[in-house]
Amino acid sequence: MASKSHKSKAIVFYDEDDILESDGYLLVRVINHGTQGQTSIVRSLNDGKIYIRKKLIKRAEHPKTQELMIFCDRISVTMAPRVLQHFNGQTFECCGDGVAIPEALFWHLEKELLRILAFIHSGWQEGLGTVPDWQPITHADIHAGQIFLQWPEGEDDPFPQFRLGDWGLANLVRNHNTTLPGMWRRLQGLELRFFLAALLELSFHKSQDVTQEDCPIWLFQRLWEEAETAQQKQPELSLAKYIAEKFIPIADKKIQELQKSHFHDLRWTKPGAPEGFMTFGDAS
Repeated sequence: MASKSHKSKAIVFYDEDDILESDGYLLVRVINHGTQGQTSIVRSLNDGKIYIRKKLIKRAEHPKTQELMIFCDRISVTMAPRVLQHFNGQTFECCGDGVAIPEALFWHLEKELLRILAFIHSGWQEGLGTVPDWQPITHADIHAGQIFLQWPEGEDDPFPQFRLGDWGLANLVRNHNTTLPGMWRRLQGLELRFFLAALLELSFHKSQDVTQEDCPIWLFQRLWEEAETAQQKQPELSLAKYIAEKFIPIADKKIQELQKSHFHDLRWTKPGAPEGFMTFGDAS
């Protein structure tokens, strides 16, 4: 009996706005079908690079339509492409192959994510200050599966960059310091609780050196308490900004100390690193 022949199929699609300038994209695989649309990995036929393509469901009557149109005035089209960069390190909940997360990486993780939270909540950027008249944004869906890792090409830093993904539930918070200050304070607290829950989830996979009293999770909780006390006197205070401004310098110092004195299994922090313990200097 003759076997059936299977023909391989390739799907090529084009961005309707730049069809004259682009050679299109080749579908590699579909990642998931979410409530906001479909997410796929694609390869550009123009430069050969891998990208993430998210196809959103059209809903002109969606209650957030007007809100998103206003938000577009703050972000140019070139800064918000529909074909996004592909992060080469999976999500944080899927990485590591069972290897315990070292303390230095935990400090780095919290530092990077606090930068993101402080920025979206208050417009604060380390070394640059706060963006005037910033309109706060909440992510509203922080968990370990939304934390993406990226190792930039050509850099020797053993640490990955961390990115917070899937902004489909994000919201602009209007009138946060006038008509709705109490609600905005509650939203900040809720966002930080999601953040802490993600850290605690990841802490189940930490190495034993993340159990000491001055660990990053403990410091975050202490600074959070300080921030809430300060906010009682300054209702307009951003909790994430307060925490980030105090946490980041401590984290930088701690990471430098750990890099000089500790050995770590770098499979968490360096793609392709051999098994066994190495110094950070050996990894670069």
